[in-house]
Amino acid sequence: MYTLIKTHVYKLVHDKLFWILLGVCFLFQLWAFSPRPSYGTFVYTGPNPAFTEYVNKVGASVVTEPTLLENVIRRAITLVITAFFMSYSFVYCNREKKSHVFENICAIHSNRTEVFFSNILAQMAMVIPFFLLNSLNLVIWSLYTDPHMAIGDARILLPYLVGLVIYVSFLISLSYSLYMLTHRVLVPVVVFLSFSINSLFKSDAKGVPVLQQITQCNISRILSKLNSIRSWGDCLNLALYLLPVTIIVVVLTTTVVRHRDLD
Repeated sequence: MYTLIKTHVYKLVHDKLFWILLGVCFLFQLWAFSPRPSYGTFVYTGPNPAFTEYVNKVGASVVTEPTLLENVIRRAITLVITAFFMSYSFVYCNREKKSHVFENICAIHSNRTEVFFSNILAQMAMVIPFFLLNSLNLVIWSLYTDPHMAIGDARILLPYLVGLVIYVSFLISLSYSLYMLTHRVLVPVVVFLSFSINSLFKSDAKGVPVLQQITQCNISRILSKLNSIRSWGDCLNLALYLLPVTIIVVVLTTTVVRHRDLD
């Protein structure tokens, strides 16, 4: 499996599309997180309470967290970052379908399970540059805004990183497994888009128990759990939320892959 992963990483490093996506993502986040002191210093003293609430909400969205680690943890992985690295994952599946990469590798490497897991691990490794680049971006702007900002409690970092691995494992495993089961790239794309936008219909689903439960299963809620991790208890809560689905989907897919005839 090590050789398979090494081959995937080599292809990733030499993939121009990956670097283009990474660069566009960095520029977007650079703009999104650049300091806007005018919002933070603006104070509305008028009589309209709705506008007062709006100004406070905008001001809170650009004010950094009290410590550097808090600021990075809350903003390093967002829905936008998720959309960028998942887009590359979909491209990966599309390339594999067109070039029959999985079938060609299995013709040389007899263990299909190892090939399947190496593909998942390779896609998970692709997320690391997105995370590191965005974290570096946040560190630079946080220190630029407040050079004397405290670093914070480093003990919260490890549970968060474990939670991040669980989050990425869930998304990549679910996406790639859906592709392998259906052999249709559009299926994981539609599922991801559904998980991303269904929170918009939460207000319309009030009073309908089934729909309310469905709208609660979305990427925004999972991200909220991830970005709120400050202890191993929080990490365990996320693991119990995501790992059962991840394990079931992966076990089902590996069983099908082992017994299915390859085209």
